[in-house]
Amino acid sequence: MTWLCHPERSEGSRRCNRDSSLTLRMTVNSKNLNKKSMRKHFLFFLILPFIIVSCNDDDKDYLTIKGITETTASGEITGVSIDPDDWNLDDVFTKREKQLFGDLDFSKTAEAEPVPASVPVCPDGMDCIDQDINFLRYIVFCPNPFDGYARLDYYHSNHILNLVVVDNKYNKLYSRRVENVISMFLSIPNLKKGIYRMYYVMQDMDNNIVHCGHGDIEKIHD
Repeated sequence: MTWLCHPERSEGSRRCNRDSSLTLRMTVNSKNLNKKSMRKHFLFFLILPFIIVSCNDDDKDYLTIKGITETTASGEITGVSIDPDDWNLDDVFTKREKQLFGDLDFSKTAEAEPVPASVPVCPDGMDCIDQDINFLRYIVFCPNPFDGYARLDYYHSNHILNLVVVDNKYNKLYSRRVENVISMFLSIPNLKKGIYRMYYVMQDMDNNIVHCGHGDIEKIHD
């Protein structure tokens, strides 16, 4: 500690002691503030990578594929394996998922026409799984698992279907664009055994996007 004047037993020395004590407290407080500031900066840089990762979630280079919704060759859901996130029509695609469809304009959208009365619809909308596992959904991939050849049924005949199949690293393995079909056969024999994701985008005949979704599919043989 540095004294401001010689610490003798006098009124002046007592003032010096008081002044020195004040100086010491100010120095200690300054050091404490610097330590707190350093801790705050350290914590900020510690969590910064997690902030960056969460902000760039759309740019992940891998997919987490949980499972499939198992169907028979006729399109019935077996109930053995069900993924409620699959085969819906109202997905919101990430930037990475949109890029799979090349130049498709995702800003050009339109309201879809009402679902035809011939297609059973549950009171709560899409999910009928808890009420009846053998129901006709809006889009059905069957059979699932498949051996390289399958069928895709869709409820609307006046839409354009854009399909893309990827692995868990977003590698595009199959793509197709068809118009005016309610059922089409798919031939993907070159896929290796494993689980893949099929993305689909439906457009009306003016190229407005009306539906987006995905479904996981399993190839059972190499």
